[in-house]
Amino acid sequence: MIVRGSGRCLACRKDDTECRINLVEIEKWQKNTEKGRAYKKALPATSCQRCMEIRRKPCILPATEECRQKMGKPGKPMKPSVAPSASSGGKRPLEDVGQGLPPKKKQKKVERKLLTEGEFQTEVVDTLEGIERRLRQQWAEAARLAKATELQNYLLQQLVVALGGGRDCVW
Repeated sequence: MIVRGSGRCLACRKDDTECRINLVEIEKWQKNTEKGRAYKKALPATSCQRCMEIRRKPCILPATEECRQKMGKPGKPMKPSVAPSASSGGKRPLEDVGQGLPPKKKQKKVERKLLTEGEFQTEVVDTLEGIERRLRQQWAEAARLAKATELQNYLLQQLVVALGGGRDCVW
């Protein structure tokens, strides 16, 4: 259904566009709310089409305002999803100067295994072999690029000669 005038959501009113709503879903939400059913959040199909597809945010329609006011208030008490915070919202310092508070996140305890001399030597040899392997790969790539550059220079010289630039051409 297309809604015009003051029945549109705030975003559609602001942009002066038509507001397409799913009246069946909105009426279903209103009936369930009147029967006493509680919702933690608005149903997905109760926003206008523009807000669902383009803005991807829920919108506030005048038709759903009463249902939104009753969300979370009915017969069954609902637990809050997040505990309220007593902080001001800023980042907590790693350690409070006066209080000596521990950091917010628990520090991971890293257990280091002591290596025997043989295990240590094996680790060092494996690491050095890996470095050597990578260096050989880089050397092979550098050699390939050098050959490609040499060929490119030769072809460029041949092109200059063919176009009549001769040996008098200075680059």
